[in-house]
Amino acid sequence: MNLCDGIVAEYAVSKGLLQSDHDFTQDIINSARNIAYRYQSNTSHVEFMEKAALAIYEPIARSHGLGARERLLLQIAVILHDCGEFINMNETRLNSYRIISTTELIGLSDLEREMTARIVAYASNGKENGSSETRLGRRNQLIVAKLSAILELADALDKSHLQKCKRIESDRRENKLVITLYSLQDMTLERELFERNSAVFEDVFGLRIQLKQKKKTI
Repeated sequence: MNLCDGIVAEYAVSKGLLQSDHDFTQDIINSARNIAYRYQSNTSHVEFMEKAALAIYEPIARSHGLGARERLLLQIAVILHDCGEFINMNETRLNSYRIISTTELIGLSDLEREMTARIVAYASNGKENGSSETRLGRRNQLIVAKLSAILELADALDKSHLQKCKRIESDRRENKLVITLYSLQDMTLERELFERNSAVFEDVFGLRIQLKQKKKTI
């Protein structure tokens, strides 16, 4: 194929004249995984965080104006959130911000890449790191804050990096989000950090969080 073939195919798909069964979203995710591998990220920790973040995201996304594209940005941010450790463990999130914002991710626009970088940087302390100026606009800044809050909760649930939870479920009940952890292990550290980090989530989503643990693995 050449460039002209690609232009014709893109036009045909956009006009509904051609159906493509290729999953371009998965290409973007695989590209992020390759970057994480290059920076020697903790694969087990990242995989756990992905499951936790998406479990929290699903029951609340639609009612807060979040869709498939925001879900993708959250997933990429989770995959790349600790790649900055490769440079300096004392400034992980700031270095991760710099890596993401300067690394080409095919399939993401410049704006989406900047949002992804800020999701990671924002999550560390509830405010944006990196540049003090932002061109994201109010709506995108709110999206960044919401996705950052989810990322921070998912990170707290595996702060020991031991993947103590075998399964995580979340359920929206009116103005409350109930998160259930299935684990036979002591989750004291994770619960304390989770409760400490839940304030930002409750502020941006307007939901109270209730964390439960069931002594089961299935």
